[in-house]
This record gives sequence, structure tokens and C-alpha cells, in this order.
Amino acid sequence: MDKVIVLCPANSVTGGPELIHQFVDALTRLDVDAKVLYYPFTETHQTPSAYAHYNAPLARVEECRDAVVVVPEAATKYLNLVEGKRKIVWWLSVDNYFKSHPNTLFKHIKHWYRRNVTNKPKFLPMNELKKYSHLTQSYYGELFLNQHGITDVFHLSDYLGEEHLNREVDIKLKENIICYNPKKGIETTNKLISAMPSVKFVPIQNMTASEVADLLAKSKVYIDFGNHPGKDRIPREAAMAKCIVITGEKGSAGNAVDIAVPKKYKLNESGAGFTDNVSSLVKDVFTHFDRALDDFEFYRNKIKEEKVVFNQEVADFAKKFL
Repeated sequence: MDKVIVLCPANSVTGGPELIHQFVDALTRLDVDAKVLYYPFTETHQTPSAYAHYNAPLARVEECRDAVVVVPEAATKYLNLVEGKRKIVWWLSVDNYFKSHPNTLFKHIKHWYRRNVTNKPKFLPMNELKKYSHLTQSYYGELFLNQHGITDVFHLSDYLGEEHLNREVDIKLKENIICYNPKKGIETTNKLISAMPSVKFVPIQNMTASEVADLLAKSKVYIDFGNHPGKDRIPREAAMAKCIVITGEKGSAGNAVDIAVPKKYKLNESGAGFTDNVSSLVKDVFTHFDRALDDFEFYRNKIKEEKVVFNQEVADFAKKFL
């Protein structure tokens, strides 16, 4: 069986890098020789302490030569920089692909210079990615790839850690708090804050993972009106903390697979009466919280099953690609 090396951004503690470590850990439990390779390659990197509990050995660049190499969508510039028996692109996010590629005149000039004058790594556009195999973390990513003519897509998602799945939450201690991620959809959130001066809004920022869990445990509502580039973790963490999750319809929130909350809790930010509709929904949730919580039973059960589903996907990956 071929060995697997998965590229990962160094010193990054977010959903995508954690999934990479979950993947390598799951492969090693199947007796696959799997490793993580941090980039950029010009420096020596250590595994972040947050991922120390995963069995994810570190690789050297030269080991890629006789391995199946998996590259995140944000790092396509490394596809032509590393050797490998087979190279696979893993869409952990859709948005991050575009963030890492030229979208201004200056970036286009820089990219042209890299492509034609230097030997520095350069991003690969969608038409050059069609020759590779593709994995996707979300249904939204699959739809995106299909729209670009890539139809042979393998689904490889993720799961929440035990600290979120097994945490005991006493709904009697819940408060009329709306928490939100200030890095996403802040303009819309600020409009809601202005429209609901009597409601307590608390941003999820400058907090440890434990502090985030504590905030979710005492809040009744989590809102997210930003872009949803994949099957986001915080909405799932909020749901498992028995919060009511209210989102917009952008990105993965636009389908019922990635964010499987009832349609009444997804509101179009550009729709007529949006602010009033959110205010009315929040008031109803605060007043009839137990009833609203019942609406999320399907979503919570789906989240609980994710680790089993993920392990089966990893086993299927090994059969298909190794």
C-alpha cells in the first residue's frame, strides 16, 4: 500500500489543519504510512500543541517522491514543487482557493513574474487542476467543482472533538445571549446589534477553546451571516452546545447538507425585512427555547454520527487511492 503525505500550513490552528491531522491519524490506525508535511518548506516546523493528541508523524519533502501527496486547495502552488506517485487536491474550503490566488492587478503582475521570470511556486488555475484527483470536505465544494467540469469528486469530511460531542449542557443555565464570530459577516451583525439594543451580543474572540465552549454553553443563539466556505465547525459546535443556530444563505449555508438546520433558521441577508425577521425569530427563540431546541435534533444527531462516517470515508479513500 502506498504511503500518504498531506501538506499542511505551519503554525495554523483552524478547522482545515485540524482535519488534516484527523485524516493522517485515521490513516495510521489503518496501518497506512501517513505523515504531515508543513509548509513553507524553507523553515523547520513543529506540530502545534492543539494537535499533539493526533498520531500524525512529520514528513520531509524528499519523502514525497514515492508517496501519494495530498495538497489543500490553498496550496496548489506546491503541486509543481513536489514530486509524488500521485497528487490529489483536497478542497477543505472553496473561499481559501481564491484568497490564495491573484484577484488584483498587482497580484496578477506578481503571478506573471513568478510564472515567466522566476522559478518560485505559483498557483494553479482551475483549468490546470482538472488532471488531478479531487477530495472535498463539503457538499458545497462538490457543487463548486461540478460547476467547473470536475465531476469525479471523493467526499472526505471531518468531525468534532469529544470536548464538543460529550459536553454536558444544562439549558436551565442558558441566558438570552447571542454569540457571533466577528471575523464573519460583521457588517450584517452590526446592523442586528443596532436593531436589537436590549439583546446581549457577545463576540467569539480572544478566547481559548474552553472559553468558547463555556460561552456557547450559556448562550441561546449563535448567528453566522458570513461566507460559509465549507462545512463550518463553529455552527456545529454551537448546535452541540444546545444553541439555536441562525445563518444566512451564502456558501455552504445555501444547502441542507453541510449546515442541516431547518429552513426557518436560514435568512437571506439581502431579503426584504431581514432585520425585522431576525429580531422576530430571536424573540420567538428566547420565549420558546425548548421548542426551538427540538427543531435541531436532526442536526445534532447528524453531527454525532460524523466520526463514524469519517472513518468509513478514510477506509474508502485507502481502497480507492492507495
